[in-house]
Amino acid sequence: MLAAFLSIYSATSEKKRRELFETYNLYLLEEGFFNAHFAKYPVIFLSFKSDTRASYSNAMSYLKGAAINAVEPYVSLLRRRLSALKAVGENDSLDLCPGMEKPVVLIDEYDKPLVHALCDDSIDPNTRKDIHGLYTSFYSEIFKSNDHLEFGIMLGVFNVPLKTGGSGLNNIETFLAHTGISRPSLVETTGSRPWPDINTNTNGNPFEEALNLTVNDVWGLVNDHIDRLEPTTLPDASTAELAELKQTMLAHCLKSYDGYTYGRRQTVFNTYCVLKFFKALGKCIVVPEDDPSAHYYWSQTGSITMIRSLRADNAQEFLTYVDRLSREYVQRHSYLYGSKSATGILAEKLKELDIGDQPEDVAQSMDASLPFSTDHCLFELASICYDEGRSSLTDWGSSGLSVGAIFRQLYQAGYLTPRDNGAIGIPNEDVFHAFQHEAESIFSASGLAGGILDPTLHAIGIGAGDFVRFASYVNSSLATSLRVSKASMREDYYHGWLQALLTPLRYHGFDQRAQVSAEGGYSDLELIPLGRNTLFGTAQANELDRPYIIFELKRLACEKSLETAMTETNRKKVLGQAKRLCKTAMTQINERYKHSRLTHADGSSALYLVGLTFWRQCFLMRVSRLVPRVGGIGLSAWKKQPYEATETAELTTSSVRMSIKDGDLVANTIFTE
Repeated sequence: MLAAFLSIYSATSEKKRRELFETYNLYLLEEGFFNAHFAKYPVIFLSFKSDTRASYSNAMSYLKGAAINAVEPYVSLLRRRLSALKAVGENDSLDLCPGMEKPVVLIDEYDKPLVHALCDDSIDPNTRKDIHGLYTSFYSEIFKSNDHLEFGIMLGVFNVPLKTGGSGLNNIETFLAHTGISRPSLVETTGSRPWPDINTNTNGNPFEEALNLTVNDVWGLVNDHIDRLEPTTLPDASTAELAELKQTMLAHCLKSYDGYTYGRRQTVFNTYCVLKFFKALGKCIVVPEDDPSAHYYWSQTGSITMIRSLRADNAQEFLTYVDRLSREYVQRHSYLYGSKSATGILAEKLKELDIGDQPEDVAQSMDASLPFSTDHCLFELASICYDEGRSSLTDWGSSGLSVGAIFRQLYQAGYLTPRDNGAIGIPNEDVFHAFQHEAESIFSASGLAGGILDPTLHAIGIGAGDFVRFASYVNSSLATSLRVSKASMREDYYHGWLQALLTPLRYHGFDQRAQVSAEGGYSDLELIPLGRNTLFGTAQANELDRPYIIFELKRLACEKSLETAMTETNRKKVLGQAKRLCKTAMTQINERYKHSRLTHADGSSALYLVGLTFWRQCFLMRVSRLVPRVGGIGLSAWKKQPYEATETAELTTSSVRMSIKDGDLVANTIFTE
């Protein structure tokens, strides 16, 4: 597009190009700039998208061919003008290109051959160094101290250093989509760790207004799509039904493609994914709810290939950051969007949205204070991603990249985006889906040992069906990660918090599903044992020896008098209400969900039914344990296995009381009876 605007030479005539560009804001709002630069420059355009040469000689041949093809139109133009000159006197001025400015050089995917050379294990280190030097020298010859050049632009995903032997391009400005110019203003926000202040970037961000889709833009696309198809596809739909349909489609786009940060803009969409989504819908008017991943397009972007080739030199450190990022995303996702379209802040705001309204305020209101504390680990990770002095891809060695270098590449590739509180996170569901998959590839390539997760899994407990240990883990985690606000704590906050807490189990043979549809309604959360270890990719002997777990969550909202005066009597009243809610939860599981889930639990080592009532940072949990019955069919395939007092003996602490009630395990942190 830029080449078509600037170039004096194009396969499309100047008249047709002008007609096209005159419909854009560039002409409507900046006509003077438009006329000064439109079709005024010889543009030399090179694209290295397809350069994956694995030898120096092949890389050299490719580079020569690309350069010749890029300048050939101007060589031909020069020849035509020379032949048109009949006579040029000795003292005449020779202007072969009247009215033409100095040339402009545009290079697309300048980083592709460099990244490929650095990450391809089949290339020996010396060849890798030679290829890197070849392209660095080529770029330097074009851009460094070139008085015949108007300007040059190199586009790429990764900010690969262009230096060899201590020299290279030193007169360039680097623009990162997240923060603008490469060295933005720094602020001290936590201790001595500096990172860009994305809200007060004094250098400005050229991407902030130009290269993004806002929620208002996507809302317009949603309306255009449905209004265009409605007369033929849904001719009998009411205004309210069409409004709900538009809100559902906007909700899908917000969950799947939103969440990026350009400068001060916090609600920015992935343009590529949004356009792919509407193109894929075609004449279809409904977003498929059964498989939203069918509309995930992030894995189609070019950065995926490079990410898949990365190896970490410290697998455990890498795992720690992946785990914390995943937890933060799950919490934020549940808080903002809810597990179903009927829950979460987004759903509440969309219900209030009229078709004619601008949805900007809806998106901004979603960034309210989260009910959980951001893990300090994510502030540390942010400082790593923002620090340009950190090791880069050029430090690739036989042992793999440093964890800091890997996350800087993930950040530059868009897997991570700045948060307005100074931390960093995963932007949306589409990227989260790809991030989980690519993290698994890096784990595997890094030779991660199977025991690396054992301490975390042991602490959580329920992966092995140990709910006694799980109760202690929940109690300690509640105290350190959840911010309690009497006015704002809702049941869906606890949903997201619990999902995040159980995230490590996703890497160790469990699928985690929220709001699972069953015959009698929706169970809040299910942990489903899988037939393979999703982290290591290899089967283990005990993989199928895992339980199936169904959670039903409740949140206790007490009268104001009980909240403000916590006497012993009032605390007993709170406990009584919590017990009734917990009983209701167990009844819901047994009457609504259990029968429809029994077939899904077939082959599991046990089936656990868990009623969990939260009050502030306390909880009451009741667990029923079922085990397979030999020769049983259907409902008779499972029998209850009561808990024994010996299983909880000496495990009651000052903060968690364990007891047995009608064969069920009861963990209580609200009141010690």
